[in-house]
Amino acid sequence: MRFASTRVVPSLLAALTSAIVPASLTCAALCWADANLVHVTLGAVDDVVTEAEAARRWSLVSPGQRHALGATDDARKRAFVQLLRDETLLAAEARRLNLPAQFSVAEAQRRVLARAVIDHATQAAGPASAIADADVKAYYDAHQATYEAPERVQLWRILCKTEAEAKEVLATAKAKASVQDWMSLARDHSVDEATKFRGGNLGFLDANGVSDDAPVSVDRAVVEAATGLHDGAFVEHAVPERGYFGVVWRRATVAAVHRTVDEVAPQIRGALWRERVAKVEAEAVAAVVAARTKRIDLDALTAVDELVVKAFEARKNAAKP
Repeated sequence: MRFASTRVVPSLLAALTSAIVPASLTCAALCWADANLVHVTLGAVDDVVTEAEAARRWSLVSPGQRHALGATDDARKRAFVQLLRDETLLAAEARRLNLPAQFSVAEAQRRVLARAVIDHATQAAGPASAIADADVKAYYDAHQATYEAPERVQLWRILCKTEAEAKEVLATAKAKASVQDWMSLARDHSVDEATKFRGGNLGFLDANGVSDDAPVSVDRAVVEAATGLHDGAFVEHAVPERGYFGVVWRRATVAAVHRTVDEVAPQIRGALWRERVAKVEAEAVAAVVAARTKRIDLDALTAVDELVVKAFEARKNAAKP
C-alpha cells in the first residue's frame, strides 16, 4: 500500500489540528509512505506510524467506510492518514497531560488489555469453518427437534353445551360463512371463556391438539376431525369434546418442516464455535486467576460500604426540616 507523496506545510497542519489540540503544540511534518513513515513530531514527543502499520490499518477499513472519506482514491488516503495523525496527536497529548494515571483512563486501559488477553486466547478455538463435519452431524443429531416441526393447522372452534345447539350453530355458520357472523356466533354460544371473544381461535395445533398459543390445548379428536379438509372448510358434524360439542372451522395450515444437516451446517458451526470460544475464554481466565491471585480481601470494600451508608444517612438527616 502506497500513499501519494505529499507534504503538508506547518501552517496548514496547524489549522487542521487547532480544533483538537492546544495551540502551543506544533506538528513539524506529516510525510506519506514513499518516505516509509507517516511521521508526526509533536513538541518533544516523536510519534511514528510506520508504513506497515498504516497499511494494516487501511486494510481494515471497509469499502463503504473508505468511500465516505472522499471522492477520489487519493482524497480518501489523505483523509485516512489525517485520521491517523489526529489519533497520534491526541494520544501524545494524553501522555503529556499524564491522563493514563487518571482512574477512568486506567480503568479503560485495564479493560482493553483484559479483552486482548481473552481475544489472544480464543485464537486457539480457530475459525468456525474449521469445525469438522462429524462434529456438525453429532450436534444435529443431538438437537434434531430444533430442525424439525410437524404440520400445524389453525382451527376456530365454537364449543356448545349440547349437540343440538352445535348443529344449529354449524348450519348458521355454513349458510353465512363470514368471519363477522362467526365472531358473533362464538360470543353468543361458546362456553370456552378463553377463546369465545376471539372467535374461538385455537391457534395452530399439532396432531396432539397442543397449540402454539400456550396454554391452549384441545382433544386430539378436534384435530383429527379437521384432518384431510382444505383450509376454509367446516367439519360437517358436531365434534364431542370434554362433555361439550364443538363446531370446527379449519382456517389455515403450516406445513411440516424438515431441515437437513447440510441446510443448517453453517448455523451449527456458528453455535459450536461460540461454545468453543466460551470454553477457551473461561479456561484462559481461570488459568490467569489461578497463577496470579495471592489473596482476596473484602475488608476494604466493607469499609467503603460503611462510609457510603454514613454519607447517605448524613445527607438524609441534612435534608430534614
